[in-house]
Amino acid sequence: MQLRRQKFWEKRSLYYLAKMYADILLVGEHFERLRRCVGISILDFNLTEDGRYHSVYRMRDEMGKDYSDLLELHIIELRKKLTGNSRMDDWIRLFNAETEEDLHMIKTKNAGVQRAKYVIQEMSLTEAMRDALESYRKRKLDRKSEDAYVYDQGKEAGEQIGMERGIEQGIEQGKQDVLLDLVQKGKLDVETAAETCGITPKEFQEKMAEITDKVQKNV
Repeated sequence: MQLRRQKFWEKRSLYYLAKMYADILLVGEHFERLRRCVGISILDFNLTEDGRYHSVYRMRDEMGKDYSDLLELHIIELRKKLTGNSRMDDWIRLFNAETEEDLHMIKTKNAGVQRAKYVIQEMSLTEAMRDALESYRKRKLDRKSEDAYVYDQGKEAGEQIGMERGIEQGIEQGKQDVLLDLVQKGKLDVETAAETCGITPKEFQEKMAEITDKVQKNV
């Protein structure tokens, strides 16, 4: 953005655009790597005397036929009177806004302009309001972090409980398997084995029957 009129501005703007175009290529690279370059000059003064506030310059012949679209220069003059409601008009209004009321008067669906308005309004807040906004953001981030921590802790605790229960079930199942083996070998009576397992003799016999059936199916 250029705030003050400078001598040889036209030559200067062309120099910047040409340099940007030339700098695309490194030493030894082919011309096919050259890409389109667009220069944008936002001026806080009038460069021309006509009413156009957005001018686009390209390389053309004397009949107006394009030679190439690889170089393009946009000149935006902020001090000229706006006559439309295009996206460019919205941006110029934003650049020219000096008060909160000026920003509020900009009615647009342009997402870029809306975002820029929000940033400008935030920058213009008083220190106390900025602190309050920052505190609110911090609370939201802290809450998300706390929720994530609680979730991770709960998940870890659940996994630990599940592992402990699995171990307990494994030990209990191992104990029952040993008792069943002793009963089947006639080295221990059903009543004693059932009492050791904490179940009734009938339940112990049912377990024996289940194991016997599984063994026979696997044979």
